[in-house]
Order: sequence, then structure tokens, then C-alpha cells
Amino acid sequence: MKQTKTYLLLLFITLLAVFYISGCARNKPAVPDGSKPSEYSAYLFSAANVLYYDNQFAKAEDIYRLALRYDPKSDEIRKAIFNTILKRIYNKEIPLNHFEGYVDSLIAWKAMDKLMLEQAYNVFAQYQENHKARYLLNIYMEKYETARAYTSLFYLEQVLENKTRPELLDKAYMLAENDAVFLNSLGYLYMSFDSTKAENVWQYSRKYDTTTEAASYLWSLYAKQNNPEKLHNLWSSFNLPDEKSKLNEVLDKAMTRHEFQSVITVSDSILASDEPQFILKLLQAGFAVKDDIAFVQSKLKLQDLTLSPDEKQLTYFFIALYSINKEYYTEALNQIAKLNGKGTLDGFIVQYRKLVLADKKDPKPEDINQIKSILRQVIAPAREKQLPFQVKDYLLAVIDELTIDNVPNVSDEITKPCVLWFYNNDRRTYDTYLWLAEYYSRTKGNINLKDVLRAAIDEYPENELLLNWLGYSYVNEGYNLDEAEVLIRRALQLSPENPYYLDSLGWLYFMKKDYKTALEYMEIPSQLVNMPSEIALHIAKILAALDEFDRAAEYCKIAIDAGDDPEFVDQAQKLLEALTP
Repeated sequence: MKQTKTYLLLLFITLLAVFYISGCARNKPAVPDGSKPSEYSAYLFSAANVLYYDNQFAKAEDIYRLALRYDPKSDEIRKAIFNTILKRIYNKEIPLNHFEGYVDSLIAWKAMDKLMLEQAYNVFAQYQENHKARYLLNIYMEKYETARAYTSLFYLEQVLENKTRPELLDKAYMLAENDAVFLNSLGYLYMSFDSTKAENVWQYSRKYDTTTEAASYLWSLYAKQNNPEKLHNLWSSFNLPDEKSKLNEVLDKAMTRHEFQSVITVSDSILASDEPQFILKLLQAGFAVKDDIAFVQSKLKLQDLTLSPDEKQLTYFFIALYSINKEYYTEALNQIAKLNGKGTLDGFIVQYRKLVLADKKDPKPEDINQIKSILRQVIAPAREKQLPFQVKDYLLAVIDELTIDNVPNVSDEITKPCVLWFYNNDRRTYDTYLWLAEYYSRTKGNINLKDVLRAAIDEYPENELLLNWLGYSYVNEGYNLDEAEVLIRRALQLSPENPYYLDSLGWLYFMKKDYKTALEYMEIPSQLVNMPSEIALHIAKILAALDEFDRAAEYCKIAIDAGDDPEFVDQAQKLLEALTP
């Protein structure tokens, strides 16, 4: 009996060996032309490469997979299939689970190298498949230790487990070396709980940062801290005049973030510089925050300096606006008369848009009609399709004017073609994304709105406004709430006490019917002095869901009194009627 068993075992092993050698075990088909399997695989691989570089990714994937059947040990072919599926995912040709299945097979074969793991992680993180991203990250960290892996783990733990481990960021900092881009992002992650460490990271990053990102982050931090000493030290750290353009860029970013007071804080250094471009920003900042001393000092200084035509135009323009606010109409008209309309599109129109038209509390709109008239004359040539380089500034100015004049349909007719021109000619800026998104928002083009916001976030991943906007758009439609929460929480990491982002998160929990949590997030929004109708209505609905009808009625009245959006005012009136016995 024992000999029989031994004989049968040897026979089985022999048959298995023959089966494997013949290629059957590996499901290797017969070669059509009689060549060796490896040679035929190489031929197929070359053919697939041609299809790949011709952007025929679906066909390329099929041929690569066939090539792998003839050469199943080829890491090169597996990597080619992986890269092809990546292309198809980004082109939205196939669902994510197609990619996930192939990644799982690569893991089973232990065929994922460092780059492939990183790329796969990024795909799942981008699509908010966070559990799968965490799984890949764990595999990655068993083999490799990198700074980005630690920050990725930090982020995923926050999202998945609501857990914050600063020591992960500390490890990332130790491994970051001289990667300025990474260090700048790391500073952002620190900011939500330790501004001192964020400051240290950005200070260190400045040694390697050839841009002005780290310096701009530091400026913004010191502005929020209202720290004059550190702002002055940061100003002095620039080697003038060699680094004049860099310092000017830092001031530009501060102005874009409306950190006007920080510019006024260093007014003594600005005035002493004798640099018109710096002093013009002080002039604008003084106008924005109604600081008469800063405005008058910078105005007098500019009148003593030799200015370029554009700088003169900006100076005349802001003095005119300042004079109108002070009701010095004679002086305002004198300054307007100096505006000759040349070389101003890249300057005062943008500032006009930001600082005048955006101000809904202008006491006497008719008092700026003279400026509007000049403005229309300046941009008139652009109406004749002379758009390529001036289109953005022209667009923004005209849109604002027509919106203020209650002609939204005409403004939309101008918005879409002009912004799309920029968008389709790869001259995309933050403004073009923003204005196209606003157009789709106004015209209820929700699908297009999300596509634009996603594209904008790809280029501006740390922009809190875009993150919250996309997240809130999902919340408003009541779907994809998990992704919405990730986006809104990312925005809150960048601006933890922003009442509008907290309102988005509170409204998200309302949509999930978790009313108690929703109300907790409304604590800061409920303290807004000039509360928008929309936020007041959100609070009212949450309170009504919690049976706190009296308080809900109070917020309905706040929404009605705010009167800034007819849609939400109407909803508040209906809710109030329902709550009133």
C-alpha cells in the first residue's frame, strides 16, 4: 500500500511538471507564427506601444495583456498595463474598480514598485477612496520611509479616524531635506494646531525656496498675529533692490488676501523705499481700510516721485475714489480728467472691480457715474474683439458694471465666451476658473460647475475657497456627502474658524439628519454680525428639526431682515409662517 501511494505521488508530480513546462499551467496560448513565446511577446509589446503613443489606450491595454500571457514574468509589461490603465482612469474611460482590480493583482504578484505604489495611492486619494488609499500607504510604508508618506498618513488618519498625530509631521519634517514645495505644504498642515512649528518650517523652507511662497505664508501668519516686529523683520530679510520683484510679489499676495492692515503696518519701510510699486500698494491699502494717514502719506510721496504711465493712472484713480468717499467731488473730477484711458487695463480696472464694485454699501452709487463713464470708454476698444491680452481685465470690469446695473443676462453673454477663450487657450488663472464657476453657478450649470471647480482644485489644491465651494455644491444637491465632507474639512484645515466653511459642514450634517452635530458646527456662524440670509435660514431649519421652534423663528426673522437673496428670504418667510401658531 505504501509503495502504491509513493508511485501515485511521483506520477502526479511528473504530470504537473509536464503541464507547467507545456505552458498550460500559465494559460499560455500557442504562438501563431511558430516563434518563441518571448519573441512574440516582444512583438506584441512594440505594437501596443504604438497604440499607446497614438492615445488608443483601450486597444493598447488589450495588446499589452495579450503580450503578458506569452511572457507572464515581465515586469515591464505589467508596468505598461498599469500606466495605460492610469491614462484611462484620468480620461474617465473606465470606472475606478477596473484600476482597483489590477492593482490588487499586482499586489498579489508582489509586482508594485515604489513609483507604482505612489501613483496608485494618489489615484485613490484623489477619488476619496480613502480606505483603499490607507491600505496602499501601509504597504508603501513597510518598504519605504519618505516625508510625503508621513503627511499622507497624517491626513488619512484625520479623515478616517478623526485622529491627529503631530509626531507624523515631525517625522516628515526630519525627512524633507531641501524640498521647498513639500515644506511649504507641511507648514500648512502644522498651522491648524501649532503655528510656531508652521513658522519654523516656512523659515527653513526659505533657504531653498526660489519662489516667494514661503515668505508669503510667513507674511500671512504675521498679519493674522498682528505682529509688527515680525512683519518688519520679514521686510528687512529681502535684499533690496536685488529682490525688489520678490518683495513686490509678497505684497501682491497680501493684497489679494485682503491683508491690507499688514501693508499699513510696514508703511514706514514702504515710504522710505521710494519704490512707486510698493507705495501704490500702501495707497490702495489705506483706501481699503479707510486709513486716512496711510492714504495721504502715500499720495504725497507718489506726487514727489517719477511714475510710469500705468502708475500715474492708478494714482489718479485711487485719489478719485478716495475723494468721492470723502465727498470732495471737485477733486474727484479733477483726477478723473487725468485718466486718459491708456495702459490702464492691467491696473486700475481690476482695482476698481475689487474695491468699489464689490462694496455693496456704497452710500451714493450715482456719485461714481463719472468714473463708470471713463471706464466704459477705456474698455470700449475691447468690444471690437481686440481681446487676446486684455480679455480678462476687460471681462471682469464689464461684468461687474453690468451686474451692478442689473443687466445679468447681458453680463452672462459676455462672461461665457470671454472666460472660455482663456480657458480653452491654456491661459488659465485663478480668476478665469473663478469667473467661469460663477457663471455656471448663476446659470444653474451644476455639472459644468463641478468640472471647473475640480480643474481649479487640481491647480490650486490648497485654495480653501475652491475646496469649500465644491464641497458645498455637493451638499446643496444632497449627494456625494462623504466626498463633500473631505473637501470642506480640507478647507477648514486651512481656515479653522471660517464661519462660512463651518456653515457648510453644519449644513452637511443637517442633510445627514444628524441635527445635534449640525447645530454644534453652527456656533461660530451664529455669531456673525451681518449674517447672510442663507446661513440664518440654515440655523433656523436645524433648530426647527430639533423642535426649538422659538429660536428657529428668531433666525427666520434674521434671514428676512438680511434680505440679500430673494430665494432664501422666501424660504425663511414660509418657514416662519409654518412655525407661527
